[in-house]
Parts: sequence; C-alpha cells; structure tokens
Amino acid sequence: MKKSLLLLFMLATLGATAQKGLPSNFHHRTLSNGLEVLVVEHTAAPLATIKLAVRNGAFAETAETNGLAHLYEHLFFKTNQEFPTEDDITGRIEELGIVFNANTSDERANYHITLSNRSTRDGLALMNAAVRYPLFSEDDVKAELDVMDAKIERAESNPVHFLVNEVYEKLWGDQHHRKNALGNPEVIFNATPAQLRIMHDRMYVPNNTLLLVSGDVKASQVMDWADEIFGDWTRGKNLPTEADIPEFAPLTVSQGVLTTNENAQAPVMLVAFQGPDTRRNPKQTHAGEVLAYMLSQGDGALQQELAEKELVYQVAVGYSTQKYTGPITIFMVAKPQGLQEARDIVQKHLLRWANPDYFSDEQLERAKRMLTYQELYGREVPSEIVHGISYWWASANLDFYGAYLDGIRSVTKADVQQFVRDYILDKPNVTGLLVTEEMKNMMNLTQVNPIQSIR
Repeated sequence: MKKSLLLLFMLATLGATAQKGLPSNFHHRTLSNGLEVLVVEHTAAPLATIKLAVRNGAFAETAETNGLAHLYEHLFFKTNQEFPTEDDITGRIEELGIVFNANTSDERANYHITLSNRSTRDGLALMNAAVRYPLFSEDDVKAELDVMDAKIERAESNPVHFLVNEVYEKLWGDQHHRKNALGNPEVIFNATPAQLRIMHDRMYVPNNTLLLVSGDVKASQVMDWADEIFGDWTRGKNLPTEADIPEFAPLTVSQGVLTTNENAQAPVMLVAFQGPDTRRNPKQTHAGEVLAYMLSQGDGALQQELAEKELVYQVAVGYSTQKYTGPITIFMVAKPQGLQEARDIVQKHLLRWANPDYFSDEQLERAKRMLTYQELYGREVPSEIVHGISYWWASANLDFYGAYLDGIRSVTKADVQQFVRDYILDKPNVTGLLVTEEMKNMMNLTQVNPIQSIR
C-alpha cells in the first residue's frame, strides 16, 4: 500500500514537471570542456551513486576493434597513475566502502560506484583517476583476459547466443559487429595495451561523457567538486562525427537461418525486423515500446491462441529503442510437434496487428500505464535511476529522457498501427530457427522459410 501511494504521488508530481523537462530535483550543467554533469538529489539513504557514462560501445567499433570497449569495461577499476598497483586501487576502494560495477552495451559504456555520501568528493576523485589515467599494464590486461574468457564461455553455453548472432549477421549485414557488445573473441584475446590506449584517448574525453551523481547530496556542492576535479580534463578533438558512423543498410529481402546446437532444449524461433531510431523517428520509438508490451501480455489474442492450443512454452515481442536503428523481434520457444502450427499462428496475427480492432482501448491504456509504472519504479532508488538516465542520454539525449513519460502517455492506437505499417507489414525480415540435429531430422528441416509479412 505504501508503494502504491508513493507511485500515485510520483505520477502526479513527475507528470507535472515532465512538460518542463527534467524533474525539479535534477540539476544539469555542462562544464567548459564539454563534460555534462547531472545531479539527482534524493534523500532516501545517506548514500551517493556516481556514474560515468560514455558514448562508446559496439556502435563505434569496426570489425577489427569489436570487443575493445567491452575489454576496457573490465580494466576500468584497475591500476592508474594515481593508484599504480593492484593493492593501491583495491585498498582505496575498500577504505571508502565502495560497491562498484560496469557494463557495456551497443551504444553506451558506463562505470559506477556507490558509497557513503560523506565520501562523495573522494569517490569523484577516484572516478577521475580511473577514466583519465589508466595504465593498461600488461599484467592487468592478461588478468582480465582470463575473466573475459569465462564470460564469453558462459555466453556461448546458451545456444540462443548462436541463433542471435546468425540472425543479426543477416539483419545488419557487414555492420553486424556494431550490434555485438560482447565483442569478437579473436579481437579481444589479441588485444594489446596500445590498441586500448588508442580507443581510450579517442572516446574517453569530457565532451563524450556524462557524469551522474545521485543520492543524498547537495547539487551545488557536487557541481563545484565536479568543476574542481574534472574541469582540467582536456576536451577531445578526434571524436567520430555522425558522418563517421555508417548507417545500417536497409534489409532488402527476407531470409531464413537454420542454427543447430546440441544444447537446445526446444525449438527456438527468432524473427527480426529493422525498426526506427531516436535520431529520425523518436515518436515511433514510443509506439514500438507500447506495441511490444501489448503483444507480450497474456490477454492478447496471439498469446491466448498459442496458450489454448498448448503449442509453445514462451513467446515474446520486443523492440529496443536505440540511436542507430533498433531491432524489432519475435522470440518463440515452441514444442517440437507444435512448431509449424505456432509459426503459422504468429504469421496470421502479425498480418492483423495494424487492424483497428486488433488491440482494445483497454489494452492500449494498460500498456502505457504499466510502462509508465516501470519507469517510475526505476526512479525510486537513487542507485538505479542513474542507469536509466545514462541509457537515454547515450541513445538519445537528456531532453528525450525528460519527455519520455509524456511520450509514452501520448501514444495512440493510430500511432501503433502506423508503426506496424512502417516497420513490419510488407517489410523484409530475418527468421531464424534453433534446433538440435535430432529435432532437425525429426521435423525434416532442410531450410527455414522466413515469416511472410506481405499483405
């Protein structure tokens, strides 16, 4: 009940401020070197979370460098000029009681710590040393390659990993590495400190970075510390421009992919379309999220028919909002004997998604309401809110984040229908199927025919 009341309060207050941009407890400033600083005052606990988000990741990599951003993720909290030994850096982290983590995605690399708010300035100084002065020692790189090896091995233990890779190779063409945040193992295991230094010096500059501080802090004090500690960080002059980042070539013909892996427990179908992005079609990204939510709920027509006929274990529709062409996906885990019928049902429903009566007004309003709730839940915890903010900053901008709730609330049934017409109906797709050799032989599979989206 307390959480419900809190949500109602947040809905009212955040809704009132969303039209003006960022909520009133957000304080934003850009330093003279281009570093964006955003402080979120939140007195839930005497803690502070500090995050550095960098516009880096697979999108900025070539086939020859794919995986360097991910490798650097594992080196961020390693030795640097201020803490030149492992004992130095780990001792400082333990002294400040820091909990830290980092992750790399297609369009964002981010690194964050949580510590007592009394140590906020010390935390900022540690992050400054880490982002500006890494040593990239041979010992550090070698040690983290062992960690990367285990991480890649875990990913490859899931057979769906190979299905996604093969589908994406077709969907994104010769730029498919730019949708592979994990990275190319061959690139990673042959990486040198010199290669990491080149990437770092180009991408890890203030005018490509957002400094986020959230928690029981005073914005004015944090802004002063940020200027004092990060203000002399030299502005980057060699960042890739929009012209340097190639567009993904539009898919011109539907294709099928057959992936075999002996670890598959059931047939898995993955259908992928190219969707909109935040640069050219920001409004349609909201419609895509609402569509995906409605189609993944149990009361939808697609889900109900598949459930009634007991043909599948799972089916979900997704859309990932990104700056550089987000994918639209249909993911289905089927029972072997029900695969063909389930596939036909998916195709039948897909062709009806733009019909005026396919979704009810109640389904639409519930989807918008639940997406709003999910966003608000993420804003309740100071250590979590920084993740959502940095995602939208990297894949769009802070204005997009400030208007996100209104954007979701404003989606109409006509918007959803237009999204389907623009990106799904009559558009080519890649349909992939994951099976074992035994399933393949049992079902007499020799090839995969792509889902037909032609009306």
